[in-house]
Amino acid sequence: NYYLKLVDLDESYLANKSLEVELNIQKKVMLASVLAIEPKVLILNFIEHGLNIKEQKHLKKLLIDLKKKNNIMIIIISNDSNFYFDICERQIIFDDKKIIFDDSNYLFYKKNIEKVIDIPPIISFIKSVASKKIELTKTTDIKELMKDIYRKVNEKR
Repeated sequence: NYYLKLVDLDESYLANKSLEVELNIQKKVMLASVLAIEPKVLILNFIEHGLNIKEQKHLKKLLIDLKKKNNIMIIIISNDSNFYFDICERQIIFDDKKIIFDDSNYLFYKKNIEKVIDIPPIISFIKSVASKKIELTKTTDIKELMKDIYRKVNEKR
């Protein structure tokens, strides 16, 4: 029950056959099952696909909490940088079976990285403002970004 609640489900889902529930529910049940064995390493392959925005936010929060509280290494295989950006400290990007980038989140601030992968909108915004000679804090937190913008505007007055 504890692990089902972690993934925002109740025990009624245990009685269902896997093919009778939606993909997003199947993923949640599978994740709860894996978490029940208390792994040291969790490998998630496109776990965010099929989840709506609310479910993705819940999953992100869950993964961040698991990483902090349970000291779990989480490996996410995904092409959605908006999903994994604020969960992972390191990204390894492959192209044609070769590692082309292996770096921290600051990888997204590198020149021309958007030619290789989609970068999160918050990073795109910070980079576009930087091109106009306005330096903002490199952050993934929209509230922190807004505070920084507010500070910059007040400095100009």
